Amino acid sequence: MVHKIFVAATGQHCGKTTSSLLFMRAAQTLYGRVGFMKPVGQEYREVGDLKVDKDALLMAEVFGLHAYLPHMSPVVSDRSFTRRFIDGLIDPAELTSRVLDCFSVLERDFDAIVIEGTGHSGVGSVFGLSNARVAALLGAPVTIVTGGGIGQVLDRVALALPLYAQERATVRAVMANKILADKREQSLSYLSRALAPNNLAVVGGLDYTPTLSSPSLRSISTWLRQPILGDTSTQDRLVNALHMGVASSQRVVDLLEADTLVVTASTRDELLVTLASLYDIPEYRTRIVGIIVTGIAPVSPITQRILDASRIPLVRTEANATRTLSELSTFVTKLHASDQSKLSWLFDCGLQQIPLESIAGLFSE
Repeated sequence: MVHKIFVAATGQHCGKTTSSLLFMRAAQTLYGRVGFMKPVGQEYREVGDLKVDKDALLMAEVFGLHAYLPHMSPVVSDRSFTRRFIDGLIDPAELTSRVLDCFSVLERDFDAIVIEGTGHSGVGSVFGLSNARVAALLGAPVTIVTGGGIGQVLDRVALALPLYAQERATVRAVMANKILADKREQSLSYLSRALAPNNLAVVGGLDYTPTLSSPSLRSISTWLRQPILGDTSTQDRLVNALHMGVASSQRVVDLLEADTLVVTASTRDELLVTLASLYDIPEYRTRIVGIIVTGIAPVSPITQRILDASRIPLVRTEANATRTLSELSTFVTKLHASDQSKLSWLFDCGLQQIPLESIAGLFSE
């Protein structure tokens, strides 16, 4: 019998994909060969003729599963998918068969399978493949991943449980992620007591850490759809602080923290030259990750020459500085296969926070 787990969530940005990565690595130790499926995907990448969910592609890249990509992402819901389904252009029975056929291939070739849901528990309901129904179809016990806290977690779990009950899917545990380390024991105690009447185990997930939540310069560049200019060897460096370069150059320098990304207008010649000069000083290189230069006005030729000579990492965008900083402040970083420092931390430290025996208890026997 293959060991299975369905990784659900109460919503976006709870750490579901991060948890799936951790479960994949743990299952390699516990069971041997481990496969992955994202039955219903919404954000996809094109790999040859295939449309593949981005999380399925991530798992293929991290765990060397490229040969199974056609079976890891059976249903991709693009922008027109729901409208075409309602118009009767998509057969729901064919969708279900596709999921089951792909899963049978994975069951044949792997000792364990991590199945990752999409969004909250009801996503996919319109075409008959909600997370709850898929978990029931595949016979996989569900672990609901949540964010930190107590009241909000309990409210969102309460909304999800009736749908799983309706579909007769087995919810085995709730895993609270992004817990503040100094409140871990207290939070888990309250959650355990509150969910005890539902016969649900409560598992402590990953503590909140900037290592996983902070974006890299590379991910910001990709998100802005602009290349990194200058020194690209530090593109995987994490950004732990954002500063708006509107004050005097001296004031901006005084406020620099470790691993700061400065957002400033292309017309701030004095500040741009100052930052470029400081980047050559070891003391300040640890504080300056790079610069995002904003605005439609070109950088003056002499300032551009100084920036080029310094090799300070720089991303150029025509959006204004205020809008860019505002959008970056709400930017949620997602793990990529190239984020080796984050993956190393996850696999080393994550398995210290969540013991193997706890993870084993979440899989089907």
